[in-house]
This record gives sequence, structure tokens and C-alpha cells, in this order.
Amino acid sequence: MAKPRRKNPPKLEKVTYDEYEGEIVVGGTNSFGWDQLGEPLGSLEAVGQGSLTHLRDALLRAGHNTFAVSTDRAEHFDAEYAFSHDTSFSFESGKLLTKIEFWLGGYADENSDPALEDLISRYLAARRSTLEFFEAYTYSENTMVSLTYASPYYNRSVRDLAFVAFDAKALLSAAVTGSITPSTGLALLLGGHVKALVGLYESAWLEAKRAPYNLADEAHRLELALDVAALANSESGGLLVIGLATKKDRDGDRIAKVTPTRLDLINPSRYRQHLDRLIYPAISGLELHTIRHEADGLGLLAIEVPVQPEEIRPFLVSGALIHDKLRGGYFSIPTRRSDARLPASPAEVHGLLSAGRLATRLRQNS
Repeated sequence: MAKPRRKNPPKLEKVTYDEYEGEIVVGGTNSFGWDQLGEPLGSLEAVGQGSLTHLRDALLRAGHNTFAVSTDRAEHFDAEYAFSHDTSFSFESGKLLTKIEFWLGGYADENSDPALEDLISRYLAARRSTLEFFEAYTYSENTMVSLTYASPYYNRSVRDLAFVAFDAKALLSAAVTGSITPSTGLALLLGGHVKALVGLYESAWLEAKRAPYNLADEAHRLELALDVAALANSESGGLLVIGLATKKDRDGDRIAKVTPTRLDLINPSRYRQHLDRLIYPAISGLELHTIRHEADGLGLLAIEVPVQPEEIRPFLVSGALIHDKLRGGYFSIPTRRSDARLPASPAEVHGLLSAGRLATRLRQNS
């Protein structure tokens, strides 16, 4: 049987300004609304794949340079009442500026301000963005942060831009409140704060590996694919970080120390090549991030697995070890429970397939 073709990532959608209707239209069907101040505001679900270059031109024709997005579902979106995350985006002097002003949800004393600014500056640099303004002040045991940064926008979507902002906020909140999620965990890594993960336990979303996989060995390549696919089959997605050693105690596997490895052993392109070959379908939004360590030539590799659409799960791994030999005629459906990777039970396989068929049917009928 011929192998099904992989799905290509979503393409950028054209954005135009409809002068007759007075609307900024994305993809020919979705559009931005107008908030209470008369500025463009769109549901991220509806306008997320819009091209930022096209949006810049459409805004210019509409007599605006600023827009915002909301995470409200498209069917419930009302621009006049939607929540826009205290974040706005504007095209100014050839730059795309993101302006964020929000409460961190915790107390940060004056001595922590330089550390917070350094943290967010390093995170943004890893996302090809430049911090232009940062200010933090505390009122009634809570800290307000205001920041502005510039980002490239060629060949990028509204969603790309929005998630850099969401993660920047999550990173700052995590630094003050100590709350860690997949997004904030990755943000801490990209921000140069790898040691912030030491002390955390492996979980449904976090898998740590002391050393790189031996990609010259087929069993290790299969192990890599199974670990990543298990995260993709979970409800939360997650992170697989190579360069963190764990120590087992009565509560689980705890990250004990940072163990950076040679950068040539964690080449992202080699890892992606094997993941693309062994996992079907292709994992949507899969990203591999190299985090350089203080020592020259050493670093970590973070494999980011976003939450996957229900209609494309489960993810299958081609091949299985039978009597210590890799058999290509088999496949596996790995799942993740707490901090462990397990094979899917027959009931779980049936449930995943049924859920996928139902989601596809609902999408076709909508």
C-alpha cells in the first residue's frame, strides 16, 4: 500500500481591505472587527494565519497602523467586548512593534527589575526580536510591567507574532510566581534560564534526557520517535529536553542538574529528519530549539510539541523492536501518563480513532 502523503503546514492567508464593507478581511472569509476605540481586533482562531506583510498594507489602506487579537473562539467573538490580552501590535517607522502592559500577579522588588529585563531581552533575542522599552513598578503587592519590542514580520503570520507575546507574558509571570507550564518552560530555556527547571519533576508534559540519542543506532532512533509521539498524543503536548539529568525519589524523576552536550551531537536537522521519517502524520508546529550553554561548543536541545488538533491524532510510529530487532512492518501508538511513556491499550487506540473520526465529521459538516 502506498504511504499517504504528509500534510503541509498551513499557508499564510492573504489579507485585504474591503473599502465597500469597511472590513479587513483574512483569507477571503474571516475579518477583523472594531473594538470600542475603533481599532482593528480579531479572533486569533479566525485571523491567525493572516500574512503580516499583507496586514500591514491592509491597515494602511484602512487608515490604521495598530491591531490586536483575542483568544476568544471565533463563533463567540465580539470585537466590542473581547479580551485582547493587554497587548497591541503596530507598524511604525518600518518596524513591527509589540506593546504589552499587564499585572504579573505577584510581587517583584526593585532589585529584581534588571533581572526581569535581562530575562525578557534574552528570550526575545532567541525569537529574533529586540527589546526597546522595559519598565516595572509595584503597587499593593502586585507588579505592573510595560514593555515594547520590535520583531521581523516578513513571511510570518499573525499567530506567530501573537504567541511570542503570549509566551513573553508567561515567562515574566513564571519568573515572579514560579508557575511553570510547557510554554513558560520553553520560554525559560530560550531566555537563558535553564537552571530554573532544576528541581522540577518529569510530568505529563516534561521529559528530560541526560544525553543525546545515538542517531546511528536504529533502536535509539525509534526511542526518540516514541518519546516525541507520546507527547504529541497527550492532551497537553509538551517538551523533551536533552541536557537535563534526573534523579529518582519517592515522588518521581526530579531534574537534578544541567548536563550540556556537544552541539554537533544535537543537530536539530538530523533529529527532525528521523522524526519526519518515523512519525505519521507530521506533528503540527513541531519545533527544535538549540540552547547554547555557557561553555563553548556545548548546549541543550529542546523539542517543542504543541497541543495537536484532535482530528489528526493519534500519531503512529513506524517500526517496533521484536526480539531486539527493528521490524518495519509494525507500528506503535505511544501515550504518556504522568512521567511515563506507555503503549496505548486497545481501548485507548479505539478511543483515539473514534475521536479523530468524530472531529473530522464535525469539521466537514460545519
